[in-house]
Amino acid sequence: MVKEELTDQEKWQLDTIIMHFWDAKTPQEKRKVELECYKEFKSLGFNECCLTYLRDNDADVLADEMEHFAKVHDSVPHEHEERRQVA
Repeated sequence: MVKEELTDQEKWQLDTIIMHFWDAKTPQEKRKVELECYKEFKSLGFNECCLTYLRDNDADVLADEMEHFAKVHDSVPHEHEERRQVA
């Protein structure tokens, strides 16, 4: 089931991440925020609404990174999935 929209709490989480990203001054700080955003995006089940929300709030760079992370995540076999196939 695909979620239609984000809750206020989820939006608040993303707003916080966006603000931290804008405030980041070094590439390392930006990368740290990207990873924080990825964790949130993953916890939301790679919800497309998250990407739309990021883009609507001038965080296109983060949205692009999340799309990339989702593609990589989908293309890499995960250990727990491999075990299920073997069993």
